[in-house]
Amino acid sequence: MPSSRRSSFLNAGGRNSISNFASSYTRAQKFLAVERGPSEEDLSPCTSPETPAAEGSISIRPSGQSESAIDDEESSVGNSPHQFNRIDTFDFPHDETTTLIRRSSHSSSTIARTGESTVPQTIFNSMNTLIGIGMLSLPFGFRLSGWIFGTIILASSSYITGMTAKMLGRILKRYPSLNSYGDIAEQTGHKSSIGSKTAHYVVTAIFIVDLLGALVELVILFGDSFFLLYPQIPKPAYKAILILASFCLSFLSLSTLSFLSLLGLLCTNALIVILIICGFFTSNSPGSLLHPSATSWWPKSAMEVFMSLGIFMAPWGGHPVFPELYRDMRHPLKYPKVANTSFFLVFDLNYLVAVAGYLMFGSQCEDSITKNLMSNANFPSWVTPAICILMGLLPISKIPLLAKPVVNVYESYFHLGSSTIVVKNGQREENYSTGQIVSRMVFFAFMLAMSLVFTSFGKVLAFLGSAVVFTMCMTCPLLFYLVLMKDQITSFQRTLLYIGVAVGFVCSVVGTIASISIVT
Repeated sequence: MPSSRRSSFLNAGGRNSISNFASSYTRAQKFLAVERGPSEEDLSPCTSPETPAAEGSISIRPSGQSESAIDDEESSVGNSPHQFNRIDTFDFPHDETTTLIRRSSHSSSTIARTGESTVPQTIFNSMNTLIGIGMLSLPFGFRLSGWIFGTIILASSSYITGMTAKMLGRILKRYPSLNSYGDIAEQTGHKSSIGSKTAHYVVTAIFIVDLLGALVELVILFGDSFFLLYPQIPKPAYKAILILASFCLSFLSLSTLSFLSLLGLLCTNALIVILIICGFFTSNSPGSLLHPSATSWWPKSAMEVFMSLGIFMAPWGGHPVFPELYRDMRHPLKYPKVANTSFFLVFDLNYLVAVAGYLMFGSQCEDSITKNLMSNANFPSWVTPAICILMGLLPISKIPLLAKPVVNVYESYFHLGSSTIVVKNGQREENYSTGQIVSRMVFFAFMLAMSLVFTSFGKVLAFLGSAVVFTMCMTCPLLFYLVLMKDQITSFQRTLLYIGVAVGFVCSVVGTIASISIVT
């Protein structure tokens, strides 16, 4: 296809063209992984990457004026008569060493981003952020909790995280200088007795634990899948192979990794399709939707319900990225619609996987539905290798991107030197220091060790869902809202928010204890 025709095809559809969808997707992936910048004491996974002027507009306005072009339904680059003075002719340098946005300033002037993503693009990015490996354990969660509690807890987790995501949007609307979850946490600390630095360190620590846990989950999933296909090779060998591949891929540019992560989304969707196909085309139980396995309405014990709390909360772990998605929207006033639609659709998809998996395998549900699919003799012979390939590609596509923020933090903290951009034969190349290479070897070796110590995918997922996701997606956003919006809430609303904080804390504690103590 000639380049002119190809360009015309990719740009067809205006704001929602394929080309703009790809651009929006790339920006969203960069919110998940902070690219390296100069050494900063405040560098963290919560720091948002700079958005170039070409992708949005930068507005300068007094901090007291929150009603501005960013809330204008028709605002866009260069077409709103109501905007404040804008810097719309200056191109910020944007490459792999672009400086990260600094921690929010509390001075009299602020800089706010306005984005370019349309509502369909933001919904797509939101769903991509929320859909992940957490859904693989949802049938196991129903096995632990039964139909009644399972449905209530999963629906409640979807509603609560969707509600707190919209609360974060209201905070961003009121404070135009804030761009990320980390910025909101620091602003909360600044306006309370905690202090912005303390809030910054606490949120950074929680983010790192979350990312490390997600990395370990992917390594465990890879080892379990290939061991079912080739049991003659021990699991540690598979995990070591994945770690080696991830170490090499970690040196790729963020732009490359963001597109590579699209492969992970395709693998997850393909797995759902295989699950449904196997269920409808298999007539014998277990593994059939036509002749379901025995299931239970109620749980066997309270401790199993407590463990299921983390499993049902884990799929919503991408929630802290939503402030970045809000700032990347072309029309931020439509953010509540985006949040409602995204969480509703993802809940439907999660519930579909949970119900289908539980009906197909009942009390035999493993902590990852892939184990049931790969070990079921009633399925066609192609199912096991197909799922093995998908579970091989999924970690490879996700680990380098998820490792990027953690790597950036410790490389900056230990002053290991920054990479340099050189041009050879017309191509840009990035050179890394010896310290960076050695430190990454140590980091990935640490990941391997963690995956050898913690070998249960379900228990790790339940722990993260309880200890981290409840904290990041429920307790903290409610606290942020209490502090930053205190003059706009009634005493009754304040009471409800305090109750929500208490419920989130209790669920986090009991879920964490259950994930550690229960034997699956």
